[in-house]
Amino acid sequence: MTQPREIAPDLQDGIDRKVLKKLKERFLEVNRGRLERMLSTLSSRHRMFLDSLPLLLHINHPSLPGYMSGGTPCGVSGFTPDKDHLRAAQSISRSFAYRKRAHAQERIFSIFLMGSTGTVAHSDTSDMDIWICYDPGLLQEAIDELQDKLTGIEQWADSIGLEVHFFLMDPIKFRNGVRSDLSGEDCGSAQHYLLLDEFYRTSIMVAGRYPLWWMIPAYDEKRYQDIAGNLLDKRFLKKDDCVDFGGISDFPAGEFIGAGMWQLYKGIDSPYKSVIKIVLTEVYASEHPKVESLSIVYKKAVYAGRLDLDELDPYVMLYRKIEAYLKSRNETKRLELIRHCFYFKVNESLSRTPRSGDSNWRRKLMMRLVMEWGWDEPYLKQLDNRKFWKVNRVREERQELVQELNHSYRFLSGFARANNIEALIKQEDMNILGRKLYAAFERKGGKIEQINPGITATLVEDHLSFHYIRDVEHGINNYWAVFPGYLKTKDARGRDPIRKTRSVLELIAWCYFNGLLDQETRLSVEANGTDLTEQELIQTVQSFFQICPEGV
Repeated sequence: MTQPREIAPDLQDGIDRKVLKKLKERFLEVNRGRLERMLSTLSSRHRMFLDSLPLLLHINHPSLPGYMSGGTPCGVSGFTPDKDHLRAAQSISRSFAYRKRAHAQERIFSIFLMGSTGTVAHSDTSDMDIWICYDPGLLQEAIDELQDKLTGIEQWADSIGLEVHFFLMDPIKFRNGVRSDLSGEDCGSAQHYLLLDEFYRTSIMVAGRYPLWWMIPAYDEKRYQDIAGNLLDKRFLKKDDCVDFGGISDFPAGEFIGAGMWQLYKGIDSPYKSVIKIVLTEVYASEHPKVESLSIVYKKAVYAGRLDLDELDPYVMLYRKIEAYLKSRNETKRLELIRHCFYFKVNESLSRTPRSGDSNWRRKLMMRLVMEWGWDEPYLKQLDNRKFWKVNRVREERQELVQELNHSYRFLSGFARANNIEALIKQEDMNILGRKLYAAFERKGGKIEQINPGITATLVEDHLSFHYIRDVEHGINNYWAVFPGYLKTKDARGRDPIRKTRSVLELIAWCYFNGLLDQETRLSVEANGTDLTEQELIQTVQSFFQICPEGV
């Protein structure tokens, strides 16, 4: 297939409408390809959600999910439902009948998927982040009602097994840097341009207006505002066709620090994804002030006609950037960990035989990458058996992940000190992050350290043996230890325990809150020299189930 010719408009010498049209068509071609890839990986019920979404926001109909009232802001710019949209709506409600809206206002500018959706890293267990860009002229009461409608649609999506997060976006407020405080999935004040960079390189337009950013060449990014104004004011682009979130020529260095803290916080529960993102932040900081962001790399590729969807996959691009950085520093161990994180994020078990007739593009892409990395079948099997990993292997993995998160954050902190930079993050958000990070990563006596932040599905053991180990030589360093399986005292000699502590209660608590035991786990005790019986051990464990039934 012949590669399309490079488009390199010189907007200072004049603007050619034909060139702008070709650029728009080229970006739309990539957008269609990404959307088709994403749809090909969805189940029929999840595809029904996506097919119906533009129509759900285009009209207010009492038989469709999210309905609040006939006056809820609706109408998606330039959208006309096709047979797939109507079929999806009728599968939700048999009584639904579509009536064309006559001379109605279009209050919804655009619908964008963003993040991992549509990338190699999006699996059937992933959630969906969706930006709903609305008319900045809406009153707050109308915005609140639209939010209520979106909440209703989220709840309906949850009922069909799909986790969806909607984000209402006012393009003018966003351009001016107005963001909410830290809560839930929101990144708060910790980042703005990094979020915009992620949006431009990962977003898939589902319906509505395309990003004006597409139309401004990467080499003119510093003149973004002037060129955007010129294109709109002189009507080279129609205001009703595009939406403007702003340019990203310069990253404030302080964002890297706030973003680093945010990824450390996210790493408490989702370490694999966070390691990738915090290392990307490290790469950007290392390039400052001349950061070549991934969104700019993506834009350059499209302008140059390099439209291979595998190479334009946002997660592949992210990996390539990190790979080049770590190779340049000869940090092969860190690179191997990044590959682990990437592989686990994709969640495609390559050592297992695919289903008959499965032509999964994600699988093919990952096969090509792991061959490039030199991974063999036994190694893949070891990784694919992650859900069966036991406590010692999980503890090793967690140590590597925490070490990597801390490595990147130390780099960013050193970067901040060297450049006399303050984090661009509100003090309130900084305090929230600081408390959570301290609680998660600070090591101190008596604290129950969590060792399985999403590394494996379960650490439950069939049998645990609690032993009281006496210090025969000195008699002062006695301790309690727990072993997997049923072990008598003589069998435990020379074997490493899962954990040892001075207090048996602390040891039981550690096992309980780290999920090593459940109601089916058999317990035994070897406690010569103490009064603890097996029955007392079982009763103590049962008290944890009664007092803290949810465990962690």
